Amino acid sequence: MTRRLVILYEDSRGPLKRFPLHDLVVRSAAELTALPVHELLGRVIAMPKRGVNKVLDEVARCDRLLRGGARVLVWVDNDGIRRALGLAPDCSRGTVISVIKARAPEAHGGSRPKPVDVFLLDDNLEDMLSSIGTRLDSTLLAKARAKRLDARDILLDDIARSEQLRAALRAAHRGFDCVSRFVACVAAMPTWPIPS
Repeated sequence: MTRRLVILYEDSRGPLKRFPLHDLVVRSAAELTALPVHELLGRVIAMPKRGVNKVLDEVARCDRLLRGGARVLVWVDNDGIRRALGLAPDCSRGTVISVIKARAPEAHGGSRPKPVDVFLLDDNLEDMLSSIGTRLDSTLLAKARAKRLDARDILLDDIARSEQLRAALRAAHRGFDCVSRFVACVAAMPTWPIPS
């Protein structure tokens, strides 16, 4: 099985060995394509980096992740990225995305667009969870909003296991819906030809 996409997450793993945010993204994408979850898990690889600066560092050397025609998706919170990039607080999302993409090495000697895409999460993971907060355990949500990784992971697991909660999250949070569709589209593509 050939990997199609590597997702660089700003978030870190919590107390679980797994990474529940990635499980949620892949399960949501699986509902939008004909591929089973286990196949998507082989095609879409998670790289939780434990901080936005580590994600940005990885973008600068992501050529090693692009072997075999894979793409890279950079997933960062919108609430702190401008500060990390040294940009004005009011600069546009387009500017932020362009600056991040510019950090990536040239693809194929500069003859092709860089296979790096960027997703800015409005505003952060806790806000994404809050978009369906009325459907979640309020005590766990309060702990997750206070940056408790164990509570965050339990909620992400709950959403990942429930078709209704996944659908509700896609409906309530356009950004999550967009990422789910992007992951489904890229993962379902046939193997990309490798340039000679």
